[in-house]
Formats: sequence, C-alpha cells, structure tokens
Amino acid sequence: MSVYGLNTVQDCKSALEKLLVLVQTAKDTMTKNDVGRLKSTLRDSYEHGRYKQNQMSKIETSVFFPAVHESYAKAPNLTATTAWKTGLDDVEFYLNYYLRPLSE
Repeated sequence: MSVYGLNTVQDCKSALEKLLVLVQTAKDTMTKNDVGRLKSTLRDSYEHGRYKQNQMSKIETSVFFPAVHESYAKAPNLTATTAWKTGLDDVEFYLNYYLRPLSE
C-alpha cells in the first residue's frame, strides 16, 4: 500500500529533495509566489496523507509524512514577510533532518 507512491528509500529521498528545491527557490527569490508555492505544496501533501497512515508504505509512515507534517507546521505565514526567512530555514531544517538518515 502507498499513499504518495513512495515505496523505497530512493523514492522518499527523491521526494524530499524535490521539496528542498522548492525551499531553495523560495529562499533565493523571497517572492510571495515562490514562498506560496512551497507552502501550498506542503499543505497539499499533508492533506493528501492526513488520516491515511494505515494506507501508507513503511517509508511514508516513518519518514515522508512526518517530514511533510513538521515542515508544513513551520512553513512561513504568507502575510508575515519579515518571518519568511525563519520559516524557510525551519522547513529546510526539518526536510534535511528526515533526509539525512536516507543518505547514509
């Protein structure tokens, strides 16, 4: 079973790296469009898996969903532009935190 189509460590690693690309783009541009794209991607991923833990693959349950959940919780508020950098740094931290063991 799988909710996100992630069944292997490599699948999960690739998905987290794609999210990190969005973080880097948002950090580089600091535009509402790019920060919003990251936040909406995290929200959509979170909502897609919410209440479906029993349908997730092992890697989704143990790595991907927790990474998305924590990152979404820390994602910047689009109306508080002065807090974007901190929010983006937090998202990057959580994604890297869950990615790191997959790279070892």
